Amino acid sequence: MVIRSRLKNSLWKWRGIAIAAPTISLLVIGLRLIGGLESLELAMLDQFFRWRSPEPEDRRIVIIGIDEADIRQYQWPIDDALLAKLLDKVRQQQPRAIGLDLARDKTDSASYPQLEKIFKTTPNLIGAYKTPDLVTSNFSISDIKPPPALAALDQIGAVNLVHDGDGRLRRGLLSLSLPDGKVGLGFGLQLALLYLDGEKNIPFEKALNPPKLQANDGSYHRVDVGGHQFIINYRRSSQGFQTVRMADVLEGKIAPDLLRDRVVMIGVTAISFRDWFFTPLDGGLGSTRILTAGVEVHAQIVSHILSSTLDGRSTIQSWEEYWEWLWIFGWSLAGSTLIWQWRNVNAKNHKTQLLVMRSLSILVLAASLFASCFIALTFGWWIPFVPAAMSFIGGGAIVTSYLAITAAQIRGCN
Repeated sequence: MVIRSRLKNSLWKWRGIAIAAPTISLLVIGLRLIGGLESLELAMLDQFFRWRSPEPEDRRIVIIGIDEADIRQYQWPIDDALLAKLLDKVRQQQPRAIGLDLARDKTDSASYPQLEKIFKTTPNLIGAYKTPDLVTSNFSISDIKPPPALAALDQIGAVNLVHDGDGRLRRGLLSLSLPDGKVGLGFGLQLALLYLDGEKNIPFEKALNPPKLQANDGSYHRVDVGGHQFIINYRRSSQGFQTVRMADVLEGKIAPDLLRDRVVMIGVTAISFRDWFFTPLDGGLGSTRILTAGVEVHAQIVSHILSSTLDGRSTIQSWEEYWEWLWIFGWSLAGSTLIWQWRNVNAKNHKTQLLVMRSLSILVLAASLFASCFIALTFGWWIPFVPAAMSFIGGGAIVTSYLAITAAQIRGCN
């Protein structure tokens, strides 16, 4: 009886919190389980990426961009002889890997034998191909055939990019399933592996370190996670990656050792070709860019793999669901307790002081929530911000409503 009485008294003493915290937690977790908060959480993840401090360029990667001026100067598509000349110029500087992010599946031009010879005698060259609808329903239905000579040598990588529902590219592909039942490696992974071949004592498995994304990781709700998908830890550097024009390479206007021991990626950067995508770094507060070229997205994937493998840079991980639920419940407790503890304070003589103290308490806790999630992301942990913020505000709102209703009932009885 004594224990029962004490329990009853405790529940009565903290009744507002006992009502508010479980109620708002169940509501928020329920919304999350049906995907109701996915778009808000992804938008906040993007904003955290944009607010991070700028990082140095990854100097291991150089992009040879085919821009509008190159297209006007050489026309499009560039012919096989010109591409062969470009690749020969590149390999003379002895890069560790060359990525050709261009469709080159035609073999009927007069100068193709010259290009084919380059393909067959460049073991560190990776060609691009794209499969239709083999990993997620968000993929484009179009496909790109690989260069036949490179396909025969297994020097090809998939350039498929995974779009989220809002069109942004947050996920990368290490591998994907092919129609013949085999596994195809991603374009970025193939280039990263070639680069790592030049490092000592780096096992193949270490390059596969990005955690495999699960269907409900982070804010995702039953997302298609076919293949080996991972969250790209985008490098936010003020200048992006070092980029040179195709014309400058062809005309010998670059430094003679610019490409040595680097990953060289060749792709279109001309706006008119629409090979541009939305990434977490594009648009929004703190962003200085609108779109990102496809070849630069693949450079981000290469940089992600190399940086995490060689430099210890973090990959993006998320908590197990039960930890996320506990986190959400904890913030509902914080919000409801904050309001509940002020309920008996005499505000007649200290109204201004009470308002200031309440406001400061709310601001300190809200800042702590923001800082916790933001700092955690810099260490590679994607912690729910939106659900926790909703629980924090909702817990306080429910307690406030409960106190107002109770006060009205008391006045009514008098």
